[in-house]
Amino acid sequence: MKYIITLLLIIFIFLQYQLWLGNGNTFEIYRFKEKIASQAKENDKLLMKNSELESEINDLKYNNESIEEIARAKLGMIKRDENYYHFQDE
Repeated sequence: MKYIITLLLIIFIFLQYQLWLGNGNTFEIYRFKEKIASQAKENDKLLMKNSELESEINDLKYNNESIEEIARAKLGMIKRDENYYHFQDE
């Protein structure tokens, strides 16, 4: 009976060691879950950015007004017979 109890105790200690300190232990699983959550947040941000870029691409493909808006804002283009005034703050 003593041997069985000793054997069961050794098995129990071995299993506890594997659970807390062995390969794939509880702490590693917790860290991996945190990494997965942070990666999911990053993926959501990137998906949102991709949808914004896709929307902008569709606007540029099918809407000439958006092309004109970008040309005016970024390139400083003006139409014929249009006066352009640029005011600078002091």
